[in-house]
Amino acid sequence: MKRVCMLLWREWRENRWFLYAGLLLLLIIPAVGLRPVPLSSPDPYAASNHMVGVRQIADITCAFAVILGGLLAVVVGVAAGCRDMRGRVSDFWRSRPVTLGSWLSARYLAGLATVLVATSVPLLAVWVLLLVAEPIMNYSGGYACANGILAYVVPHAALLALIYSLAMLLGVLVRRPSHAAILAIAAALMVYFLPILVPPLGTLNFWNFIENPRDTPVAVLPVRETAKAVLDRFRGLTFRGWFLGASDDGLAFMAAAAGLSAATLAAMVLSARRQWRVRMNQKLIVWSLGGVTLLLFATMAFQLRSNLDAQLRTPVQPPGAEARRRVVDIHASASRGVLVLCDNEVMPFQNTVFYTAAAFEISGDQLKLGPEIPLGEEEPWYQGGRAAGTVAWSARRPDRLYQLLRRYEKVEHIDANGRKWSAGGKCLEMSLRTLALDSNPPGRVVHTLDLMPHDDGFHCFTPLVLMGDRLYVRGPLIKGDHLRSVRCLVIDLADANRPQRIATVDMAPDAWPDWYDLGPSLTIPLPELPDLSPQERFAVMIALRGKTDHPDAWDGNLMASISGDRASVATHRVTFEGNAVHIALLGERRSTPLESRVGRFGDCSAIRGRYFYATTHSLSTGVTVFDVSDPTRPRRAAFYAAGPDWSMPMVVLDDGRILLGGNELHVIKPVPGG
Repeated sequence: MKRVCMLLWREWRENRWFLYAGLLLLLIIPAVGLRPVPLSSPDPYAASNHMVGVRQIADITCAFAVILGGLLAVVVGVAAGCRDMRGRVSDFWRSRPVTLGSWLSARYLAGLATVLVATSVPLLAVWVLLLVAEPIMNYSGGYACANGILAYVVPHAALLALIYSLAMLLGVLVRRPSHAAILAIAAALMVYFLPILVPPLGTLNFWNFIENPRDTPVAVLPVRETAKAVLDRFRGLTFRGWFLGASDDGLAFMAAAAGLSAATLAAMVLSARRQWRVRMNQKLIVWSLGGVTLLLFATMAFQLRSNLDAQLRTPVQPPGAEARRRVVDIHASASRGVLVLCDNEVMPFQNTVFYTAAAFEISGDQLKLGPEIPLGEEEPWYQGGRAAGTVAWSARRPDRLYQLLRRYEKVEHIDANGRKWSAGGKCLEMSLRTLALDSNPPGRVVHTLDLMPHDDGFHCFTPLVLMGDRLYVRGPLIKGDHLRSVRCLVIDLADANRPQRIATVDMAPDAWPDWYDLGPSLTIPLPELPDLSPQERFAVMIALRGKTDHPDAWDGNLMASISGDRASVATHRVTFEGNAVHIALLGERRSTPLESRVGRFGDCSAIRGRYFYATTHSLSTGVTVFDVSDPTRPRRAAFYAAGPDWSMPMVVLDDGRILLGGNELHVIKPVPGG
């Protein structure tokens, strides 16, 4: 035992500078990002001006822990494997009264402890800060965020243990620090990224644990309050919550990482006992790095390939416009329709936007645009003001465009504890304008229908649904635990030049579920919309839910939906039972780890025949097409890469072509074989 302690002391002396460097680099981030917060102000929101978000602290600390932690594991592991393993030094240690197992175990444990302490202490420091955010700052998100950090620490330790084990094994085998370090970096890249690129290895995908809650304020707090808050929180934590936040994926990852680490350790002991050695030269090093790089890029390219072609891809600049426009909405039938445009340098809902509309027609590979029709200015919905970008158009009456105009003020909702939990709007004015597209110049106001009086709220992303001679408007909001639209305004368009409001239909709150997450089946009531069949009422309900809330699509007895995290697609069987509809889950297709990292499903979806179409955004922006001919097993059939963009509207024409908006207008050819 004395000899083992002496070995551990020697290894500590060798590794201490690695520990100091790792702690210094990783603790700088939360220390620089945090500032003292005055807690004596009577205003419960005053401290928020002195806070920073979890995006700056937890996310950056986690990212640095991943990068520097992996690098530290490689350096310490290679140093432990190569040190004292060459020439006379190795012979000297073998002549000592210390078993090889004790020698390697002491070296392995000392190096592993160095890596884990250097990377885990900064994460635990951020965890403590998040843990005390709620009791001190009266912010309910602090505890949940802290659990997210805690659920990240242990899998991260298992990952670093695996990388460290591989690095030490390579050090024992190669025994040349420079060559072993290069090979260990290649092995670490495989551990980090191969589970993302190869779906069967998804159990080892560590990146699932990096998605932490966003924008939670944290603060540097006085020592007394911090200690009291931490003690209070410790009493409420369970063992499972301490360990992995009740994550079964985390347990699977831990088991896989521990098994691989144990196998690596056994191989290291065996190679040391039998004096195995791999002699590397420059050519083998280059081939090893090239093979790893080629494998990673080949698997990535296979999953992200784009196999849909564009018939037309063109910037949009109507006649007389001073600059190019951004396409924010598309209303089309066959090869013609109306585009809703705005300045392509601004982002709707975050800046004041001036909207216009323009009729268009696609002829071959040419886009013909009509003059711009001013729709008005729209201010950010969270500031109150005007909303002008909502329109409806139909090929049944192509010379008319219907525009919903609103003026509203922002309304803050404050709970019993004095916390602002949401913001809604109080409608001050609301009207429907009928615009003539065949006038000279286009856009003459034919009629204005006053939709007031309106109740005490409205939905900020109000869609207009045009079906036959009826126009349906998603109605006001109600206050409660959640904001839900429960009313529908029905407008008669029998006289296209003089729309009339004929009904206001109450819709049950449970008509707006997220049925993707509600289990294998459910039955919901249909809205009592006059003169419509159950199928038509369901179609209106789907459309009124809004693409921003629930990007679902329905065709016949098949519906496809996108999960709340925008990473999965599910298919459902739709059965009508009187005034209700029964929805049963048929199949599911979850994005591969790589697909979910580079792109999430967006706000637009459609079903045409055997295909389900969904827009994607983030790094991989475009359209993903799924084959749902076998609804129990939806599969990814095609993808179109549009390039860097965001929030792209999409319409699928009857002939299979796809119209995609954004900074350019994309006319995409039909899916091959569709």
